[in-house]
Amino acid sequence: MSDSDFEKGKWPFGGKGKPEDVPVPSGTARQISNKSPFGHNLETKMDEAVRQSWQLVPSQVRFENMTWQGGMEKLCQLIADRLGYRDIPLQCVLYKLLVYGEGGHFVKHQDTEKEDGMIVTLVVQLPSSHEGGDLVVYRGGEVRHRHDFGKADGTAAFLPHYAVHYADAEHALEKVTKGFRLALVYSICLPPTMRHLEKAHDAPLSEDLAGHISNMDEEADEPFALLLSHEYTAKNIQGLGTGALKGIDSARFHALEEANALVPAAKQLEFFIVKHAEHAVKVMPFDVAMEVFHAQIPVDAAKLRAFMEDMIARAKLAVEAGDPEIVRDFFKGMHYHRNENDTPFAYCAGLRERTDNGTLIPVITQIARKFDWAIIGEPLLACMRQHAYAPKEDDSGYSTMALALLVLDGLDSGTAEDSLLKLAMEKAEDKNSDPMKSLECFGGVDTDDEKGGLLALLVSKRIEWLKNQIEKLDKPFSWQMPDAKFPDNAKVEEFLQGLAETMTMAKGVRKFKGFQDASNYAAKWTRGPQVGASLKMEASSTDANAVVAITKTRKWFTECQHKLRQYKVELTQLREYTGETDDSDSKRARLE
Repeated sequence: MSDSDFEKGKWPFGGKGKPEDVPVPSGTARQISNKSPFGHNLETKMDEAVRQSWQLVPSQVRFENMTWQGGMEKLCQLIADRLGYRDIPLQCVLYKLLVYGEGGHFVKHQDTEKEDGMIVTLVVQLPSSHEGGDLVVYRGGEVRHRHDFGKADGTAAFLPHYAVHYADAEHALEKVTKGFRLALVYSICLPPTMRHLEKAHDAPLSEDLAGHISNMDEEADEPFALLLSHEYTAKNIQGLGTGALKGIDSARFHALEEANALVPAAKQLEFFIVKHAEHAVKVMPFDVAMEVFHAQIPVDAAKLRAFMEDMIARAKLAVEAGDPEIVRDFFKGMHYHRNENDTPFAYCAGLRERTDNGTLIPVITQIARKFDWAIIGEPLLACMRQHAYAPKEDDSGYSTMALALLVLDGLDSGTAEDSLLKLAMEKAEDKNSDPMKSLECFGGVDTDDEKGGLLALLVSKRIEWLKNQIEKLDKPFSWQMPDAKFPDNAKVEEFLQGLAETMTMAKGVRKFKGFQDASNYAAKWTRGPQVGASLKMEASSTDANAVVAITKTRKWFTECQHKLRQYKVELTQLREYTGETDDSDSKRARLE
């Protein structure tokens, strides 16, 4: 538009006003929005001298952009990493949509806890042309951060911008001097199972730490270790002591030191800077100790053996303790890391082909029998796949396939046996892409020697497994999906495992905030991975009550029938190869 469009004080489209005026909305959004209140002590008040803005509650907000939810999930993951909650699924809950017109502001204040487990507030400013309206965050009464949300670089009107601050941080929204500022306010919360990680809002960090230090058991007198993130030379440490620490290491130490000063003398900690990585496993979580040990280059063989002996003792202790988390961490510390050339190599102490890996077979078998495979299975299999981080001449122990079979031979049927057999078959098939040819490569071996014995064990276990799978799959069509998993909702999982074809998710199964929430949920679980099941979901809304209809599909049954045909062909081939008849119940296959 040009100045001529505003001749004689008239706006285009019949409006009236001056060229520099800002249009004021008068449609549905203006009609349903309310002035924003604020909290004071336990009361909710209205005072435009304190806060002047308009608001829409979540049920009045709908996102038409299909990529919005995915973008918010990525942003929430980034926030979790930056705040030190890595791998913790923080929840992002919309609180309100706020509109600040000319004169809109919010004086210095602290947020109240809007959701259980809330740790920080996320402010997403939508593209909006305005002046003023900076978010100012204080600490100790002084300005520590100022967020202009893209006004300085001219992107505020075209791109969304965000800022994050702790819920208990003092902050203010400066007065908007021109235009309108639109912002979404989210509460970032810990999941219900991890509320113990929530920061106490009524105590500074030093007091929190001091409380934990004071509660330590005096009689236990056990050390704990904090792994330093930066590298230091012996000269720096010897010359400067803790003064040599830098970055996050310095911040952590000074936080501990400040807290320690608040603790009675009898309870105070003593601080040491230590090395000798071969003893790291005694004072650190196992996976962290692995990183420490791997950082020592070159690795001394004697230290490595001492480290491994302690590792075996730990495995036995983990079985006795009966804690699956300890077992998982024990194996999880052994994972691949990529060097500067992007070449994979083991962090430390992989089990494949270690000279002494046979000594671990009994304790690994105990672990596989005793603990939930869903917790310990994946890291254990990864450990079996990895090559030993050891001197080359020592790499003469059992292969991955042999390890899997020897542990498998001590197990009953179940998930652990299935997974180990799958690993053994993968390694056998590495010799040839054709499973039958991978068996034929063993032709002519003596079944009394180790190689032939392992082959006989592999074949017999595979035949036994195929029989079980065929019996399980060879059934007429039914909507029942007995192995279906739906971790988000137990009632949906029960429905999937039952005979019914359709189900409606409504209040009592899951309550949705609105149609958009239901639609996002349906899209997520329709497009996402479906374990042991096949289904589709569709959202709808009647009288403001949003529901999701679930309908099973035939895809899962069709896939099962395809597997069934493959398993029958393979079983026939294996029986022909070993000479086993259909009614054979021999425990081991006969190889000629």
